Amino acid sequence: MDSSAAPRTEPRQESLTSPPARKGRKGLLRYPVVRQLIRFTGVGLVCTATSLALYALFRPWMGPQLANASALIITSLMNTALNRRLTFKITGNWKRNP
Repeated sequence: MDSSAAPRTEPRQESLTSPPARKGRKGLLRYPVVRQLIRFTGVGLVCTATSLALYALFRPWMGPQLANASALIITSLMNTALNRRLTFKITGNWKRNP
């Protein structure tokens, strides 16, 4: 029987150049409020661009005021939902116990 086919029982040595297992964030990103502000800004930019696109889409079929109002209502709901989920990490409904 060949001994080279036997399972290896020696512990493996990690490479000296491998990165350490999960370090903390560096710089300003180590503060949760900074990460929250970045996500909040990103949601705002996405909602602003969506509002402009919806206005441009609705404008030929509606008047400018109705197109603007429709785009704002839709993006306000979207903004609220995205900020709850992404920025503030709120999921589900919160119910107060009487």
